[in-house]
Amino acid sequence: MNINMPTNPPIAGRFAVRVPPYVMSIALGLLMLAVQKGGLYRPPNYGGFEPKFTQDAAVEIVHTGRTTMTYHPTGYSYLVALVYLLLPPLPLSMQFAQIASLPLVVWGVGRIAGSFGGAGCRNWGEWCAGLYYPFGYCATTFNSVYATFLFATLAIAALLPLLGLGEQAKRSLGRSLLVGFLLGIVACVRPNYSLLGVIFAVALWRSTRSLWEAVVRSVPIAAVSLGLLLAMTALNPPEPGQFVRGSQAMNGSLLKGTYEYTHTWWDWDWSWARSDPGYQDYRSHLDRIEAETGKPYTDPASQAVVAREAWKRILGLPGNTLKKMLISTVRVWILIPTQLHSMPVKVAIALQEFLLLGLALAGLVGLWGERGLFLLAAGVMLVPTVEHWFLHVEPRYSLPARGVELALAAVTVAGIWRRLRAPNASIESNAPSSPSRLATTPGTS
Repeated sequence: MNINMPTNPPIAGRFAVRVPPYVMSIALGLLMLAVQKGGLYRPPNYGGFEPKFTQDAAVEIVHTGRTTMTYHPTGYSYLVALVYLLLPPLPLSMQFAQIASLPLVVWGVGRIAGSFGGAGCRNWGEWCAGLYYPFGYCATTFNSVYATFLFATLAIAALLPLLGLGEQAKRSLGRSLLVGFLLGIVACVRPNYSLLGVIFAVALWRSTRSLWEAVVRSVPIAAVSLGLLLAMTALNPPEPGQFVRGSQAMNGSLLKGTYEYTHTWWDWDWSWARSDPGYQDYRSHLDRIEAETGKPYTDPASQAVVAREAWKRILGLPGNTLKKMLISTVRVWILIPTQLHSMPVKVAIALQEFLLLGLALAGLVGLWGERGLFLLAAGVMLVPTVEHWFLHVEPRYSLPARGVELALAAVTVAGIWRRLRAPNASIESNAPSSPSRLATTPGTS
């Protein structure tokens, strides 16, 4: 849906529309940080074993350039170490750095919305991004999910001009390298989101209608992103049972996921509900594995056993697996802040999330005839859903797809607003036969 709006409003008007969402994003982040009083990330345990691993790994990287101490893949620890080169080596420094990067999120979502719905939707996308609460919430957490989301959103925004035909949508080696660099950071922080590269390649193929053009534009992306991942792996060699150093958490999530809905059809914070029978069964299973190997389940000696037991349950209990897939498809899209105890607030957030998802799906339907755009948007939204068919569901891990979802919702809202203001005005359709729209849309060239 291409909304007809002036593309060159007066300077004062542009300032009034474009600047507030950028400022709002930072204000929201600082407000959430103040409410949390800096969060739980204080010495000596920095809020638990996961953030402590990240903290110790970042400090080690600052001093040696590599790390042997990490519970998650080392990419986020490298980003933290980069901040620690400039600011005090405390999680609060990284929290401030993440809040300072929120305008990049606003910019990226605005570009994506402008490409999906036309120039008039860019402002709507920026406002949606600036006001949407999880950005402020996740930007104040000492966790890799925000970094994954930030760089995934920027990678998608940078990719869009490569989709399409026409003189203004030519190949661009520099842009492909940029997309590869951004996607490479995503892969280093969360290797499972390397799947976005496959989505990018398919979208390029569908958009250009040429396998050769898709290959030419995709190969630099793949080379740079895989190069970054291999370089990180070379600096921090994985141990037996790990894909990259720190990836042992994925095997644990596979096994945990097989127990997540064994005794219930719903949960809000399952990983924190120690009284849940399914969680107790999962812990008992880990105890058996640790008794068998004589090592903690996170130890390389136990990793092969954890993975084997997880897949035995996934394939051997098809009914349980199908139940998990069904509930995960819904649950992963309800991004409720972890450890939130107010049930009315949880329900209110859930209703808001379903409304947002409904608006996004409506915007997705509007892209049906847009060649690669539809496949790109649908693929990005499906990645976290499909992954959590098998992994333990943590809704915050759907955040890397939120940039596309918000952009699609902004397109829908813009269309509704246009019809309400001028119900008889013509709304220009995005005909599939207009291959240069991506290149000519302001903000996507």
